[in-house]
Amino acid sequence: MLCPHCGQVHPINARFCPNTGQPLQEKSLCPECGNEIQADWTRCVNCGCELKERIPVILPRQARSKRQVSWKGLTCSIVAVIILVGIGTTLWLMRDLLVARIVDRVVTESPQMASDTPVLTVTPTQILLSPISPAITEQTVSITQHPSYTETPTVTRSPTAIAITTPWRACPDARLSQLSAGMQAYVSNDPLIPNRAREFPSTDAAIWGWIDPGEKVEILDGPACSNGWVWWKVRSLETGLTGWTSEGDQDAYWLLPLP
Repeated sequence: MLCPHCGQVHPINARFCPNTGQPLQEKSLCPECGNEIQADWTRCVNCGCELKERIPVILPRQARSKRQVSWKGLTCSIVAVIILVGIGTTLWLMRDLLVARIVDRVVTESPQMASDTPVLTVTPTQILLSPISPAITEQTVSITQHPSYTETPTVTRSPTAIAITTPWRACPDARLSQLSAGMQAYVSNDPLIPNRAREFPSTDAAIWGWIDPGEKVEILDGPACSNGWVWWKVRSLETGLTGWTSEGDQDAYWLLPLP
């Protein structure tokens, strides 16, 4: 065979060039038609191509390395495509799952949000005016739940239906009274606090309204003894409000006779 390294002819079974030590080709091919040729041929028996020094050198190891390189590139390309497709599919599935969770959360939380909305209700006992002063007296106004009535007031008739100028003992445990049924009176301006008008003569009774300081009233009935106070049933001459109110405590009169 013709050696491509030194240009000399070597035995056909030689594997290395004796002059250069380079590996020899296992076979030679025609550069025109690719047909296998021998080293001592000057023309190809298949296509007639002149050979001379145009015999290609194809080493088996180089051919295998080229095929390995090409297969490695193809394999890497396929793996890269598979990875990209997997990542894209995962992201798409995660997007659908996230959207589904958001929709489920909105649907499940909407009824709860609606049920948690506070509803404002107003009861009749809440539509009451509070007084300015926090003094704890019968004239102090407060919004409270009325307890059940436990004390029975004692109602007595005043001795006369005319104005009384001299205080008299209306209740044994209360301050002397200055009033009597049939008189007219007014709410004291000292202190400047309204009187309560109650359902019956007791601090446990329901509050029907208030009589402002200086407002004139007509005494309809009484006196009644309860809670250590003298109570009178009065009717406001300005508003027509009717109810039981206290004349005062041991320290001051809240309801005074008109002069």
